[in-house]
Amino acid sequence: MSGMESLDLQYRSLQTHKMEQIIGQMNSKKTGITHEFQPDPYLHYAFQGGTIVSWLQENIPTDNEQEALHMTELFLFYGYIFRITDSSQPYFKLNKTYWYRFQAPFYWLSKISKVDDIDYSIYLMKKNLRKGGFQTTDPENHIFTELSKSLNHKWKIIELQAAEQLRLERKRDEVDRNILRLQEEAFWKVYRPKGKVKYRLTDALPRNFTLKQIQVRREQMRNKMLEEKKQLEGQDVSSIVPELQTDPLLSSHRGDKKSIELIILYATNHVNYDNLINGDSMKNNWFASEKDTSVWEDDNTVCSQTGVTGPAPYPTLKQVRLWGTSMNHLIRDENGQKWLEHFMQKEYSCENFRFLQANPNPFCFDLAQEHIYNLVRTDSYARFLRSSDYLTLLNNAMKASSTHQTK
Repeated sequence: MSGMESLDLQYRSLQTHKMEQIIGQMNSKKTGITHEFQPDPYLHYAFQGGTIVSWLQENIPTDNEQEALHMTELFLFYGYIFRITDSSQPYFKLNKTYWYRFQAPFYWLSKISKVDDIDYSIYLMKKNLRKGGFQTTDPENHIFTELSKSLNHKWKIIELQAAEQLRLERKRDEVDRNILRLQEEAFWKVYRPKGKVKYRLTDALPRNFTLKQIQVRREQMRNKMLEEKKQLEGQDVSSIVPELQTDPLLSSHRGDKKSIELIILYATNHVNYDNLINGDSMKNNWFASEKDTSVWEDDNTVCSQTGVTGPAPYPTLKQVRLWGTSMNHLIRDENGQKWLEHFMQKEYSCENFRFLQANPNPFCFDLAQEHIYNLVRTDSYARFLRSSDYLTLLNNAMKASSTHQTK
């Protein structure tokens, strides 16, 4: 199997999975199609074409009747539904004289991925025995003759198997026999189409729209996305917050609403530290004619080298303020770890932080390690932000920032 054939098989398996999910919903007793009582036993559990189209329009978000008709034709094309009246017609029609039934899950594409010539020969042999022989103009007559030659060594077994299946079918009710025959016929129309009919599993799918209509749709979607992008470019975070809070879609999903609130809170806290969130058109120092080293130091949020006094270099103003937003930012910074450890040495609680440094992954902590992690986060970190050490760092960073600006 080539790469394109393998990719095409994966694509079609995904499409058949989606179709089978929809068919399962249609066949459900709660949400599926309601079958009206019919006096004819042959029409029990049957439905008309308009019923399935109406169900698709109500349960699938589409107002286009043409799209619902196209989906119904695909169900018939792949054998998920079959016609029980005038089954020779290969196409779907909204005709009240045409009745349909759901195919048994045993014959679904996901259940039987590949069939062999022996099964098809048994089917043709049963059909031949029912009719008393194929006509010479029947396209299946030529196929039947070719299979009898290629499977000559197994033909006797095929005849016995077909005769036995027919014997068991005759014990059933007449209506059941006809329904089983139509189910089997619909299955082989997919895997062994006769004449010039398309092979369902390899040939191109029937198009719902022409290529020109698809191009117009893509152009409309592209223009719509560009308009939305222009509207969002002129907005900041503070203007988007009330819109998200009053969005009716968020009120119906509390979990999603809580996640959006956390994202908004994170964006609000980091709007001054992340240029991607802020959206400011700051000058790019890489392309500047004269490199300004103060730009690097003012925008640095990792590890600064602006000073050497104390246990570690003094951080920048942006760096100090970022430490105040979350303990994770503080301990993720190599410089911040040293200043926090320096403060905790004064508090005689440095062993807690060193225990945390030995294994910084909170997902593999045992109870003792998790207790120490929470102790550092709830107690030591809060006292560090209120301590004189943090105020000293903040004042020094503000002085250094003002000095760079005056230069």
